[in-house]
Amino acid sequence: MRHVREILRLSLGARLSTRAVAEHVRTGATTVRDTLRRFDQSGLSWPLPPEIDDADQEERLYGVPVVIPNPFEADSLGFPRADFSDSPSRADGGL
Repeated sequence: MRHVREILRLSLGARLSTRAVAEHVRTGATTVRDTLRRFDQSGLSWPLPPEIDDADQEERLYGVPVVIPNPFEADSLGFPRADFSDSPSRADGGL
């Protein structure tokens, strides 16, 4: 889970160092710097306006959320994905 609002609060509000923020939210300093860079590029200001909720903030910083495909559904061309249930199991003497 992203801790964008907490990173912003600690970096911009409390004026903690990148390393201190990273330790507090248990992430890397590079992630904190990347989040701050994205925030600067988003055009938002600190403190965030009350009408900006977490979903809107995420969209402005990261764009459209990535959807991980389900391997058991059809692919983008409509072909079924590989069915692993027919593969031989070790109990059956396969593999």
